Amino acid sequence: MSEIVGVIANPAETVRSLTESRRLLDEARREISENRERSQLRPKHTFSRLPGFFPRRAEIQALERALEGEPSFTVLFGASSTGKTALLREVLSRDNYHVLHFDLRIAGFADLASLYQSLSQQMELYFEEIATKMAGYEEFKKEAWSFKFDRQNVQERPSNASDTKTGPVKTSDIARLMELFQSSLLKYWEFRPLENGDSNGHEYGKRQQSSDNASEQTHVDPGTSGPSPRSKRWTFRRSFKGKAREPQKPARTSNVENGTYNRKPSKKMPVIFFDEAHKLPALIRSTETMKCLLDSMLVLTKQDRLCHVIHATSDPFYQTWLRQFNVMQHCKIITIGDCSRSETKAYFRDQMLPTVPERLRPGLRFEVLYEAFGGKLAHWRDYVADYG
Repeated sequence: MSEIVGVIANPAETVRSLTESRRLLDEARREISENRERSQLRPKHTFSRLPGFFPRRAEIQALERALEGEPSFTVLFGASSTGKTALLREVLSRDNYHVLHFDLRIAGFADLASLYQSLSQQMELYFEEIATKMAGYEEFKKEAWSFKFDRQNVQERPSNASDTKTGPVKTSDIARLMELFQSSLLKYWEFRPLENGDSNGHEYGKRQQSSDNASEQTHVDPGTSGPSPRSKRWTFRRSFKGKAREPQKPARTSNVENGTYNRKPSKKMPVIFFDEAHKLPALIRSTETMKCLLDSMLVLTKQDRLCHVIHATSDPFYQTWLRQFNVMQHCKIITIGDCSRSETKAYFRDQMLPTVPERLRPGLRFEVLYEAFGGKLAHWRDYVADYG
């Protein structure tokens, strides 16, 4: 009876309460609908090999050496059509990498806001994949949510029309996004799921919880001869001369009670890959925002050793531009050139000629084509495809 009297006495408050309840209900329905739609999407394929890829051993070995060591900031330079992206696709399509790929040639990257959206969405999908595909890592669903809610906060915030350099996305948004990614990766690399009979699991959980808020957990390898506590995080092995790399065998823990073995899921190394990275200055016109993004990438690589960052470019002045931000001296540089004459001839003989009708083959002379196209296999492929 008192509740009815209260409703009659305060109608305005009752209306506000009903409005708020309806808003929360609508948000819950929208969330359920989004989750239902997301569950029907095809699994995200991070990176795939290029069909008909021609193996280039020297270049692949150089990329493998760079990626199998500790995480670093790598600048991959090469002229147009030398095969930079194809080489990276060949190496990074392996199961031990997860690629956050940003091809700046795509028209979807028009400004800082579109870049922020793509960064946030791919980071969310990365941790969502960890939570759904790795047994014992279900709590990383919360890490994926943090990127989603941060993105929603930016989208719902009123934009300031006077700020023409950054638009609706501010430098602080980029800084917060990269900080979220850093803290989530720190948790991921230090995380160890609880196992049956693990006496240290509870103590480790407490230690892990405190590491998320303590900046002193950030560790830079001092380069000493002794192994560092964090060196066990990377399980990649360097390839030796003439020996093929052995596939990594997932660790197994015995379950004494039922006599079975539980396979530990192997962790994937995240790789942030910007293709045609020299287009970044056109997307990010604010010097402060650009400095913030590049410094964050240095923290993820040089300082915390959490992930690889690769910038591929065909612009010879891009390295000079990075030096202006005091970044280039901390980067590895890999230069990709054209294929050698012998490699080009093998490609022409083994992969191109078989696709041409036999009656047309006499018109394709290697010496003439090599003088025109050199070692750019993409040009060879396009010409032979049109010729046949």
